[in-house]
Amino acid sequence: VDILVNDRTEVSEAEVSGTYTVPVPDGDVEVAVIVTSENGNVKNFTKELQVDTVKPKVVLDKVIDGAVTTDNKIDITGECSEDVTLTLNGQKKEVKKGNFKFSHSLSIGENDIKIQAVDKAGNKSNVRAVITRETEHKRSLKATILVGSTFGVILLAYIITFSGWVAKKRKS
Repeated sequence: VDILVNDRTEVSEAEVSGTYTVPVPDGDVEVAVIVTSENGNVKNFTKELQVDTVKPKVVLDKVIDGAVTTDNKIDITGECSEDVTLTLNGQKKEVKKGNFKFSHSLSIGENDIKIQAVDKAGNKSNVRAVITRETEHKRSLKATILVGSTFGVILLAYIITFSGWVAKKRKS
């Protein structure tokens, strides 16, 4: 028995029938088995395979993990390294190699976003993010407190400065 992978001999002149394990690279692979009987008769068996052991690469266009918004939905965009089935929190979409876009509704509070990419060979990649949706009122209240406290500090500094100036004028 001789076994060749892409015309390279991996097993040579083995005399025992059985199971053989041979290394195969990723990509298009041709495995040829040549069996020679005791009488010198030769039989060839060839099998073409496509080997894929690499996980698909998924890259988001912008960092969404930790984002805070008041919007009720978000567009999640990115790019895949190969054709995949993308699943976003249960919503499946067939995506060709290249760009993708999902529109996802957001609830008030923390939203756990889970994206899984599965290629034709079954290799999987996962991306996870947490996006917080706040109400308009909560966000504007924070802004009001910030502006109010800033204004208060400025007003206090002005009063102290002005009263110090008035006190100097009276002494003169």
